[in-house]
Amino acid sequence: MVEAIARATRRIGRRADPLERAMEYGELIAVLQEQVSLVAAERDSAITEVLATVPGMSHRQLATRLGISAQRVDQLAKIARAGGRRPGGHSSE
Repeated sequence: MVEAIARATRRIGRRADPLERAMEYGELIAVLQEQVSLVAAERDSAITEVLATVPGMSHRQLATRLGISAQRVDQLAKIARAGGRRPGGHSSE
């Protein structure tokens, strides 16, 4: 995957027209941001599952183990306690 992104970046970089390059880089960024959002949602789902099924692990321990902030784990714990629904009634998925 990383190599595919590198190839796309090199391909775009070979474009002579800077406007064309800027537009194509923008398209690549949009695709990557969408993928990051999807992966983050899956990670968050796994974390809420851990919170529900692994007894005795503190939010701080989980955050340290995953390399994320304790505040993020706290947010996900609140979502999990609300039945997997974000504030305002939106699903976490």
